[in-house]
Amino acid sequence: MEPPLTSAEAFTHALAARHRVVLLGGMAIISHGLNRKTKDVDIWLEPLPAAAEWAAVLNECLSSFSEVYPWSLAERRVLMPDEVAEEIEDAGLVRVGGFDRDIDVFRRPNELGIESFEEVWERSVKVLEGGIRLPDPLDLHISKANTGREHDWKDQLFLESLVKARFKERLPVCIWRRQHPCWTASWTRRRCNTHGKILTPRCARWCSNTCVSSRPKEIRTHAIFWPLAAGKTEAGTRRRRREFYPGRRVK
Repeated sequence: MEPPLTSAEAFTHALAARHRVVLLGGMAIISHGLNRKTKDVDIWLEPLPAAAEWAAVLNECLSSFSEVYPWSLAERRVLMPDEVAEEIEDAGLVRVGGFDRDIDVFRRPNELGIESFEEVWERSVKVLEGGIRLPDPLDLHISKANTGREHDWKDQLFLESLVKARFKERLPVCIWRRQHPCWTASWTRRRCNTHGKILTPRCARWCSNTCVSSRPKEIRTHAIFWPLAAGKTEAGTRRRRREFYPGRRVK
């Protein structure tokens, strides 16, 4: 019977013990709460000033494990230790094999530049086991962009729901009349042209800017958030009425 393969977590924890590591890919999506499967582990090792220095750190960590190897996804072959720096300079990542899961170690993730690491690290406030950080949903959403893969598109939809829920809790806004007591019957004539919903005048601006039939469907929204604090003066009230009822004379 063959001995069991070393856990990928052992490698990522050993790497995170000495250097900063951010979790990416499917494992990060699962950590945010989506129930789905993934076959590999994606991590972002801090880029360091030079590719040769970055490769030395990776090779040093790999040397403490037996029967593991760096792999070139572009050329589909095992890399020698002195070839890792050139590979990471060209491709931006190196796959590590020999563990129970393949590990993709990024220096330059998809749609995220090397210079973005510090900002992503600062926004990654949640720390996972082993000291690995979980990126903010917005940063993770960027890393999933323009891949052309269906599961990445589904991941983006899930991340968008997290972002919307977060801002809904923080912003003092209201969209429909049933969600806020400031709605009055005098405004019932204005509805969303696309969705037929009654808008609350003090909280949700009329959808004429984005939610009209002449605009593409993908940019339509139910309403544009309008903070309650905006324009409480009498002149501001008249201005808003003009926006809700274009062409009507307002006293």
